[in-house]
Amino acid sequence: MPELFFAFLTLFCWGLKDVLNKRLLAKIDVYSLSLTEYFFAILLMAASLLLFSKPVFPQGDALLLVLFASILGAASILAYFKAVQTSKIGLVFAVSSSFPLFSVLFSALFLVEPFQNVYLVSLPLILAALFLLAYRNQGFSIGRGVWLALLASISWGAFFTMAKPVALQINAFNASFFMEGGVLIVLAACFLAFGKKLVFPPSAELRWFTFFYVVLFAAGVIFGNLSFLAIGVSLTSLITATAPALNALMARIFLKEKLTKTQYAGIVLLIASLALLSF
Repeated sequence: MPELFFAFLTLFCWGLKDVLNKRLLAKIDVYSLSLTEYFFAILLMAASLLLFSKPVFPQGDALLLVLFASILGAASILAYFKAVQTSKIGLVFAVSSSFPLFSVLFSALFLVEPFQNVYLVSLPLILAALFLLAYRNQGFSIGRGVWLALLASISWGAFFTMAKPVALQINAFNASFFMEGGVLIVLAACFLAFGKKLVFPPSAELRWFTFFYVVLFAAGVIFGNLSFLAIGVSLTSLITATAPALNALMARIFLKEKLTKTQYAGIVLLIASLALLSF
C-alpha cells in the first residue's frame, strides 16, 4: 500500500535512532543530549521547511495545541531519557512503545478517526509482543525506569494526536518545525532553571553517533507528520509501534544486549502485526 510509505520510513528512523541512546547517555547527561538533539534537529527541520514548503505560523486552536504539546513533548523526552539511563534499552523502548494504545484511544475520542476492525487483532498482538520483549527470566521488573517509560508513552500518545490537526492547518513541515521547536524552548528553559552544564560528545565516535541520531530523529518527525495526514494517527502509531523489533535486534548486534527466546517470540509477533496492518 503506497500510502503506508511514510509510516514505514518513520518506523525505520525511530527504530534505528534509539539504539544510539544508550551509548550516548553513558557519556552525556539527559539534559545535554536532549538539548543538543533538538537544537540541531530544528536546524534540519527549518532547512526542510524552506526547501519543500514555506513558513506558516499556527493560528487559533492550532497555536494552543502547539503550546501544550511543547510542554508535554519536553516532559516525555526527559522521562524517556531518564528511563533509558536506569533500565535496559530493550525494556524501556518496549514499554514506551505502547503509545499506540493511547494514540488510538485519543484519536478516536478527539479526532473521530474510525476504529478499523483490523485494530482489534493488531493492537492486542502489539501489546503482547511488547510484554514479551520486556520480559526477562526473572520476570517483568516494574522499577522507576518502567514507570518513566509508561509516562513517556502516554505523553507521546497525546502528542501525536495533537500533531494531526496542527499539520492539517499548516502542513507537515511547519507542524514538525513549530511543535518540536516549542519542545526545544521548554527543554532550554528546564536546562537553565536546573543550572545544568552543557556537555558535548567527548570523542569523534560519539559526535558521529550524535549526528546520525539527530538526522534520524528529524527525518522521523517529518515522515511521521506526513504519515498522519496520509493514513491517520491510529494506523501510523500502530505501524511505528513495531519499532522495538528493529530496536531489539540492533541492540543485540551493536550493544551486545542478549535476547531470550521469549523476546525473539515478541519480535515475531511484532512482525506479524506489521504484516497484518499492511494489507
